[in-house]
Amino acid sequence: MGIRRARRADLEGLLELHRALDEHVTAASARLWRAPLVDVAYYAERIADDDQRVIVADDGGPLIGYAVGRVGVRSAPPVVVGSIDHAYVVPDRRNRGVGRTLIRELMSFFDRRGALDLTLQVAAGNREGERFWHSLGFEPMLIQANATPEAVRRALAREHD
Repeated sequence: MGIRRARRADLEGLLELHRALDEHVTAASARLWRAPLVDVAYYAERIADDDQRVIVADDGGPLIGYAVGRVGVRSAPPVVVGSIDHAYVVPDRRNRGVGRTLIRELMSFFDRRGALDLTLQVAAGNREGERFWHSLGFEPMLIQANATPEAVRRALAREHD
């Protein structure tokens, strides 16, 4: 297995992995809506951006995993933050160190860029993802809750304050 920085020749494979990640996340939580579809330009921009890193895993055939990270500055207090935006390994290659190796490579990027904090999001119900990230030291800090405007209106109509 090889781990390397993605290149333009990987764009179609990245799109396939992105679609598989989207299906995995949606299956984990039926309440989630699908992420907007991305195209080749989405990953081409990330590959070219020095503040982002797209890492891929391959074994001589189709890509078997990928991870996308970026660095930015949080304003209060000012600190460089590494964000893991996407990470996915095909099902038949999970629990073999591929995910950890991808994240190890992203960590090298974050270290070189001086990241002092790391952040990511995991879909509620994605138990496999929750276990993986917890095993790497990530702990929930915030809970994001979503509702439709209609659901809030119905709830407000029931209140008797």
